[in-house]
Amino acid sequence: MVISMGPETRVAQAEAGWERFRLLLQLMLDLREVGRGSSLVLPAIGQPVLYMRVRSGRRSLAVLGGQEPRGGWSYLWDGRCQAPADGTKRAARQIAAVEW
Repeated sequence: MVISMGPETRVAQAEAGWERFRLLLQLMLDLREVGRGSSLVLPAIGQPVLYMRVRSGRRSLAVLGGQEPRGGWSYLWDGRCQAPADGTKRAARQIAAVEW
């Protein structure tokens, strides 16, 4: 089944994708300020994802940018953790502290 999208839907999706990319890029810079390296992956199809090695070095942590139902944005990681994207420096400190 193919669902056709109108031009307004495509524009809204593109704008959301660029906002997600911008938020993850800002988080990447703020993680660097607290001494943590990270990688931002921008696939040809799909949405950007930020990866950071946890403190134990045993795994990479994936961080997503998610849009809230009311329009705000949050950082999401580990399937259950969340921080508002309007507090990027605070989110960077929380994410940088992940041990496992």
